[in-house]
Amino acid sequence: MGNHIVPFKGRSLNIGKPVTVYRRLGRVGVFYSIRQGSLVVGHATNLFLENVSFRVSMSGQKRARDKKQRNVHAFVVGSIVDVENFTKKEKVSYSPFVYDTFYYVDNLKPIHKAGMVYLGSEGLFVI
Repeated sequence: MGNHIVPFKGRSLNIGKPVTVYRRLGRVGVFYSIRQGSLVVGHATNLFLENVSFRVSMSGQKRARDKKQRNVHAFVVGSIVDVENFTKKEKVSYSPFVYDTFYYVDNLKPIHKAGMVYLGSEGLFVI
């Protein structure tokens, strides 16, 4: 399966550096933006990350709740890896209107870190 990353504005991705990934709201076809430092360097429909942490901006979350409108304020941070064979274990989600953190869909327990995740059209999964 592997990663499918499309460069943005001719910028290059440094595979050795961690990335910050967020879901592109309201976009069809390309689901995730990949940021390194302060710049978006690419977009992806599917992506594998390792040494992952889940981050939520509390001010962005408050703004979403106050205005009742989604905005980009939740991120998955990690290092890009290439994986061919994998098994989706547990689905993870985030909604500013439901919980303060990312959470496991099955049991609603919060998640803050993971060894490896898959981001794809079906959602976010710990693998």
